Amino acid sequence: MNVDDEREILAGFVPCRPVPRLSWMDPRVVPTPLVTISDCLEETPRPEFWAWYTTRGAAERARAESCPDGRLLAVGLRTTDARELAERLRESSGYAQSTWRGEPTPYGLLTAAEPVPTAGRGLGFDVVGLEWAVSSVHSWLCHSYETEVRHELGVRLNSLGLLETHEDASAVLAHLDGQPPENAPEPAFWTFVSLTECAPGRPERSAR
Repeated sequence: MNVDDEREILAGFVPCRPVPRLSWMDPRVVPTPLVTISDCLEETPRPEFWAWYTTRGAAERARAESCPDGRLLAVGLRTTDARELAERLRESSGYAQSTWRGEPTPYGLLTAAEPVPTAGRGLGFDVVGLEWAVSSVHSWLCHSYETEVRHELGVRLNSLGLLETHEDASAVLAHLDGQPPENAPEPAFWTFVSLTECAPGRPERSAR
C-alpha cells in the first residue's frame, strides 16, 4: 500500500460540545460526556448545506456566536477515502464545484488535499456515515454496535468516547461493513475520521 494513501488530509471544521451519553448506549462501554461530530447526536451550528465548515474562520465564527465554550475540531480523512468521496461528489451533478459563494465546497477542500493542521491536540477517531453530498453525519454509536465491538474485537473507547488508534477505527469500520443486511447501518459513505482540537490563536495557512 502506498504510504501517501494513508496520509490524512483536511476535510473540514466542526464546532463541538461534548454531549451526554444517550439512553440506548451501553454505559459499560460509552463514557459520558462524549465527543462526536454526528449531527444526530450533537447540535452545535453547521453550515446551511453541509455537515461541516470548509474554512476555519467560518467555523470559529459559528463557535464564538453559538457555543463559545465548545471545541473547534479539524476533521481529517485518509487520502484514499478523500479521493473516493470526491469522486462520488464529482459524479453527482452539481456537486463538483470547487467554490460556492466565495468559500470552498467539500469537494473543493477534498481535492485541495491540504494536511490537517499540526498545531492542535489529536482526540481520537470516529467512525461516521456521510449522507448524500456531505449533507449530514451519522456516528457508529447511533447504531448500538459498541457492546459487540467491545466483546468481539476487544476495542475500547477512550475517555472522550472516541477510538484511540487508526487500527481500532479500521477494525470498527470493517465490523460495520461486514454486517448482514438486517443489521447494517443506513446507506451512507461509511469511513472514519480523525478529530483534532485546533489550538487557539491564529489559524495556520493550510487551515484557511
